[in-house]
Amino acid sequence: MSTANSRVYIDLVNVTKIYPSKDGERIGVSNINMTVQKDELVAVVGHSGCGKTTLLNLVSGIIGPTSGVVKIDGVGIVEPQSNCGFVFQEFSLFPWRTVIENVEFGLEIRGINGVERRKTATEYLELVGLLNVNNSYPDVLSGGMKQRVAIARALAYNPSILLMDEPFGALDSQTREEMQEELLKIWNETHKTIIFVTHSIREAVFLAKRVYLMKLPQNTIHRIYDVPLAYPRDLKTKISKEMNELVFDIATELKSSD
Repeated sequence: MSTANSRVYIDLVNVTKIYPSKDGERIGVSNINMTVQKDELVAVVGHSGCGKTTLLNLVSGIIGPTSGVVKIDGVGIVEPQSNCGFVFQEFSLFPWRTVIENVEFGLEIRGINGVERRKTATEYLELVGLLNVNNSYPDVLSGGMKQRVAIARALAYNPSILLMDEPFGALDSQTREEMQEELLKIWNETHKTIIFVTHSIREAVFLAKRVYLMKLPQNTIHRIYDVPLAYPRDLKTKISKEMNELVFDIATELKSSD
């Protein structure tokens, strides 16, 4: 599954981000070194406030590093990147627009004509299994359906990188597990490079090829875990000895004071 193009695509080299604060300075992240290959799905876990969202913002170019360099496809970035799509925990759908109109939004901003917008939006709604509700409004959708719309909207303008910040955090446990499998299906079909931020170690291990553990107070990558689980992954993966042992190892390390 995916990772056919095995080359470094996202590269953070000695990246530190310092924010000004009332007390002087606050560390966003410090001395981050991270590489993600083309088409790879990696996950980032860690406690609240350890810099996970800052890391995503640095990769997207929304903010710049205080020191170090962020490269995409070998080029240092100095501005927001149009090839990065974001999916957040909040669905952020426009309630006055139908499902398909929400998916079309980014294409509309880019000036894509109406016929092409509708064709593209239809393709991605079909990909996420929501073509049958394309003319519905968000208020009649379940949480999982809303998140599918948000993913379709992020994919519609065809970014090469998908940055996902706790995208399933607001869902109930059953829907969350369904969305994990849905994401793997979408990743396999679209070959996007994905950085997935989550508080759930189990979710990170189930989805990712590699898990980056960030810790307080240094706000840096404390350890990197390769996930030795074959794709495709399913319920058997979730109850496997290998997965449970890795989840336990990461959880133990996260709680340690080292």
